[in-house]
Amino acid sequence: MNASRLLLGSLISAVLSLGWFSGQAIPIRGEISISGDYEFIGGDASTALGFRSLSGFTVTDMSGAFADSGLEIGTPLRVSPFSFNQFSVLGGIPLWRTISGPGASFTLYSIQILFQGDGALGLYGEGILHLQNYDQTPGSWEFRSEGGSSTFYFQAAGAPVLETGATSWLLLLALGGLAGMRLSLTKQT
Repeated sequence: MNASRLLLGSLISAVLSLGWFSGQAIPIRGEISISGDYEFIGGDASTALGFRSLSGFTVTDMSGAFADSGLEIGTPLRVSPFSFNQFSVLGGIPLWRTISGPGASFTLYSIQILFQGDGALGLYGEGILHLQNYDQTPGSWEFRSEGGSSTFYFQAAGAPVLETGATSWLLLLALGGLAGMRLSLTKQT
């Protein structure tokens, strides 16, 4: 086989592979607010230990990647109840996800009580945001319940959580191809 044909074939294969299996990360940058009905575990906001039920949640505001993704105000969400008193989880809790429209969700990894008392509650935490056509991205969330109104607020502005498996395999494949080409060229000369 002609060395130039081998080189051309390998180059075309590499370009096609990199185009289809790009390791480039597109992080989520933006904010999303959701609200709905909830019932506390253990009384009102002053004494609550967690959320017994969360229902009727919808997207109430968004910006950045969330707005660009096709999500709409009023998109319904499924939100999971959780405890914030003695919170401990390995692997995260899928806190919410869209029921319709573009796929979006948030996996909860940490909770911190900012304030609690006098009928008010403030929570903060971190987790991973997921949005269709974007890479999973670390984000933060906040819940505030003061004076009868409350909102969950999520934001992502960091670097994506890189999936290194596919990128590593592509690099290994490329290096193997180069080694094979080198071996083939030295045998022909």
